[in-house]
Amino acid sequence: MMLRANALSAIAVLVFVLPASAKPTIVTFDAPNAGTAAFTGTQVFGMSKNGEVAGTAYGNDFSVHGFVRHPDGSFLTFPSGASYYQPYGVNVHGNVTGIFQDGSTTEGFVAKAGGKAKVFQASKDALYTAPNWIGDGGDVAGYVGTAGSINHGFVRNKKGHVEVFDAPGASLTANGGTNAVFVDEHGTVAGSFFDTNLVSHGYLRAPDGTFTVITDSSAGTGSRQGTKILTVNTSGVAAGYYVDAQDATHGLIWNAGQFTHFDVKGLVNTHVRTINAKGDVTGWAADANGATHGFVRSSKGKITVFDAPGSGTASGQGTLSEGIADDGSVSGFFIDSANVYHGFIRTP
Repeated sequence: MMLRANALSAIAVLVFVLPASAKPTIVTFDAPNAGTAAFTGTQVFGMSKNGEVAGTAYGNDFSVHGFVRHPDGSFLTFPSGASYYQPYGVNVHGNVTGIFQDGSTTEGFVAKAGGKAKVFQASKDALYTAPNWIGDGGDVAGYVGTAGSINHGFVRNKKGHVEVFDAPGASLTANGGTNAVFVDEHGTVAGSFFDTNLVSHGYLRAPDGTFTVITDSSAGTGSRQGTKILTVNTSGVAAGYYVDAQDATHGLIWNAGQFTHFDVKGLVNTHVRTINAKGDVTGWAADANGATHGFVRSSKGKITVFDAPGSGTASGQGTLSEGIADDGSVSGFFIDSANVYHGFIRTP
């Protein structure tokens, strides 16, 4: 089963000095039920265009508490216990998706803004279902695992109809297959797949089911190298990163077949997480100590690096920016010097 990546890789940063008039603010927060012990706390996984934030709070007993933080700072929380909800995506209407863990069974769920959740499996032969995102039109994208640990992409519309698919060229072998990471308001899906050599390729899947495969020629061709597409905006501009032959990662933006590459200067392994309607992207990178730093790259190519207040500076600590709204606000989480997680929202 592929787990949602939170790999803390090193990263590079191109630093620009902001004009004196621009004073971004960062608000940090701890979700209800968040612990204060090492490796507990608040993790943020997604942000909608209008600032809804989805994530998980881990209690001191490592209990799992899903939440949505609304733009006004209030929280919606999900039941926890032997069974629990772990949100990954939220749309402008406050609708949420993620995984529902019931003992050893992993299913998907969709919840309305009020928190009422519906649990589902993406196929009759599913061993597990893992939604990644919910679009503003109500479509849910993710992956479903079947016998042999083979992953397939899926998209579920707001009426509950599910289409399971394999990207062209995807390997139908253990640890291979297709992952759908994001879906826009019109039903276009962004994701990646592994070929028979376990090299990664990105793709876009149109609402009519046609595919555009995205392979960056600068990417490596070894196992687990290649191209990762994580997001697409309503203009059809996709973003993600590629892994080169030396296993270093670099940011990429794809627009109608043209690639733009970038690194955050002075560091290595740039990871782009998502893109907004303007073409701004956000993500994170790590320094020589292995601590991560958030960044925003504007559509014009200007990169601003930032750290949430209280971020730790040791390996595995620091700031991870996970989502960006259309107004340029970003959200994510940081790991402090005691290895406790905290959420943040940065406004431009």
